[in-house]
Amino acid sequence: MATGGLLGLGLALLFLGYLMAFAATLDQPFVRSAGFAAVNTLGAGVTAFLFQPVLNRLVLGRRACKLILLHPLLAAAFSIIWYFCTLAGYALSPDWLDRGLKAAPFAQGALSWQIFQGVTVYAALALFTAWRAAVQELAVLRRSSTVTSPQAAAPPSGPAKPPLSASLLIRCDREVVPILANDLIRITGADGYSEVVTRQRRILSTTPLSRFEEMLQSDQFVRAHRSHIVRLGAVAHAEPAGNARMLLHLEDGERIMTSRAGAKRLRELTV
Repeated sequence: MATGGLLGLGLALLFLGYLMAFAATLDQPFVRSAGFAAVNTLGAGVTAFLFQPVLNRLVLGRRACKLILLHPLLAAAFSIIWYFCTLAGYALSPDWLDRGLKAAPFAQGALSWQIFQGVTVYAALALFTAWRAAVQELAVLRRSSTVTSPQAAAPPSGPAKPPLSASLLIRCDREVVPILANDLIRITGADGYSEVVTRQRRILSTTPLSRFEEMLQSDQFVRAHRSHIVRLGAVAHAEPAGNARMLLHLEDGERIMTSRAGAKRLRELTV
């Protein structure tokens, strides 16, 4: 089921829950109970719509120590915004043009219940966002270990590309530094130099980025941007970033924005 369909299903279930609760506890016509349920559900939907990009930007890829502080603040903000959206909905009575907008604050018990609901719905939304990010990560990273393509079947025309278990000799000033290809996270080129980032260290090399691209395995490394080569196994997860680009979260906590061409290369490796 698509993301929009899952959100729609969640809101439909929330509406039914409100409808049954209001119909069972309030002595009023069923249509009025349905209206109350619609106001509460609409407030939740508007707040969830506002918070979805916030969760994508502030929560995904963060360390657990930061999330311990961040989630309570966001849950409180979610509950407050939902509460005011609901008050605004109740203020729009059928005759509001004649009587004006009037919204009475919730009683203490109802307010406590509303806050509890806000925290609960925020937790569900945060879990849904994390699940969706995991699905997108699998879509990017799950690929066949043996990629068959016309380019792969053709005989190599350049130098042999080393396996991930092999060592690369990196030229650094007057010395040569060996590193394992499997330890590489990214290589960034700038001003005729290349910064080689591994799990253990950073090396400033005089080898241009184009030379690294020639030497590294094309099915394990991707030119994600004209300035970045990324090892696919070092990508923790990826997410759409708009304008046909992607934001890559690397295993060392850094984030790389791809170019449109780099995002296309990543999608071509998706299975």
